[in-house]
Amino acid sequence: MLPMPVGPCPDDTLETAVADAPRLLRALPLVLVLALLLALLPLEPVQAREVAPETRSEVLEGLEATLPSAAPDGPDVALVGEAVEAPLPFVGLGIKGSGPEPELRVRARDLDGQWGEWLEVGLLDGADGPDPDTAEGAQYERSHADRWTSDAVWVGAADALQLEVTGESPSDVEVTFIDTAGLSESWLERTSRALRSLTTAAPAQADPGQPEILSRADWGANESLRSGSPTYRQVRHGVIHHTVTMNNYTRAEAAQQVRNMYHWHTQGNGWSDLGYNFVVDRFGRIYEGRHGGIERGVQGAHARGWNSTSFGVAIMGNYNTAQPTPESMNAAAELFAWKYAVHGIDPGPESRVRVNGANIRPLEGHRNVRSSYIEWTSGDSFKYDCPGFNIAWRLPQLRDSIAAAYDDVPLPAPAPKPLTFTDLNDNPFTKQIGWLVGEGITQGFPDDTFRPTTAVTRQAAAAFLYRLAGEPPVSGNNAFSDVPQNHAFRDAITWAAREGITQGWPDGTFRPREPVSRQAAMAFLHRYAQTPSASGAPSFSDVGDNHDFRDAIAWGAAAGITQGYDDGSFRPTREVTRQAMAVFLHELRTNGHG
Repeated sequence: MLPMPVGPCPDDTLETAVADAPRLLRALPLVLVLALLLALLPLEPVQAREVAPETRSEVLEGLEATLPSAAPDGPDVALVGEAVEAPLPFVGLGIKGSGPEPELRVRARDLDGQWGEWLEVGLLDGADGPDPDTAEGAQYERSHADRWTSDAVWVGAADALQLEVTGESPSDVEVTFIDTAGLSESWLERTSRALRSLTTAAPAQADPGQPEILSRADWGANESLRSGSPTYRQVRHGVIHHTVTMNNYTRAEAAQQVRNMYHWHTQGNGWSDLGYNFVVDRFGRIYEGRHGGIERGVQGAHARGWNSTSFGVAIMGNYNTAQPTPESMNAAAELFAWKYAVHGIDPGPESRVRVNGANIRPLEGHRNVRSSYIEWTSGDSFKYDCPGFNIAWRLPQLRDSIAAAYDDVPLPAPAPKPLTFTDLNDNPFTKQIGWLVGEGITQGFPDDTFRPTTAVTRQAAAAFLYRLAGEPPVSGNNAFSDVPQNHAFRDAITWAAREGITQGWPDGTFRPREPVSRQAAMAFLHRYAQTPSASGAPSFSDVGDNHDFRDAIAWGAAAGITQGYDDGSFRPTREVTRQAMAVFLHELRTNGHG
């Protein structure tokens, strides 16, 4: 017989359990947390990274009702609205409305009940957003018909808001309150996030020559907010911006601001992603912006009409009212120098690139690249235009810093596809051919050959340059009678004609399968590079001053794209081979013309 248990009878046990139930329920969260801790903590310590809180937002509509119906002293006097209690604690916001665009200011009440300063709120204008000829641009136009939209606004931790409007009272005003700081998290959510932070891998080390750049994962991008796929273009210049937000943010608040802009750009502006390619904070930290690869030519939504040729860098803050920190300017210089090296951009302070019919500098302020190019000189104030006067007047100094930093940046090699071609053997141009394949300009032939000594056809030359340019969108009909709409190289040939790289033949044909001569190849590259001038005559014995392609060949030699043959000749009418074209294109990019 088993021994009887010693203790209270069954009825006493039940009564005790019932009495202890509230205490057990109160202890349950602690038990769960301890269980999570044991499950999530690694067996060995790791270098960890903080996990960002989930971004939350709420929209309040009809805020025009909080404003007086009219200013008591006339239309130019500000209308100050009543305090609006937010539906959740917030750190950022965005505003939309209908009617004429007003002058807007806001102030927020912090979590201690104190009202902050009035902050200017910028509105999107014709210089902001995606290029109009893109799907992203069309989506933006549809979503903003007859409405105005603010920039992303940062106010710090707050729970209430006031609006101030100068001008005609707006209608249909809605405010999106955004919490990127975890202010609305529960205790359990905050604890769970802290535990996940203990086991989240730290950022990877940057490649040699690349500045340290915080990835989208590092700053907590919610990848479900973006839409579509990245569009890649040939990067030819950079544009610098400021975010027109508060300047006295802390280190912890910097990433919160990036998340705030990302949320508003996608959910408020209707863009497919964060508009900027990079963001720099006042502490000198660089953040990856738009998704798609920091080393690639990702088309942004930062400078309407100029996105397809540029990358955009925004320095966080308002530089009409504050001075940029040395840390932020140094970080920007390192970033621009590295991107110039990646994309083969000439860093010289006096260099120019031809874009949209204008000879612009490789670094321009946003206000200079609007509907038409505006040259900035030191006598101009441009006080209220992006990137802010206190950055604008420093652009010559920043260009010098970029040029100095560029000298220390090794040219990054693209990630090459492993060369498996069966016909290269000990080919002396394997490096250039590998680069051509790594850039996606050619994949060779289906039988695993590259055919290095085969002549390049006119259609292949057009395709090579089109891919080097990032395959820009092509619209309209092509002008050649022998290039039908279903031609395999129709987009490349149409683009080359549109860009003035080729005009075809007088009889209206393109002759796509005809081989390209060395002189014609140099003419194509010269036109692709926007026909820069070259001083002096070509030094080739078979290219005289009256040669039809003299200028193009002279430029190619001066730019280091071709050296001709050992006997001092160029052999202009000889067919250009695929390996020679690989060398030409590699040197075009390496020497800053591609």
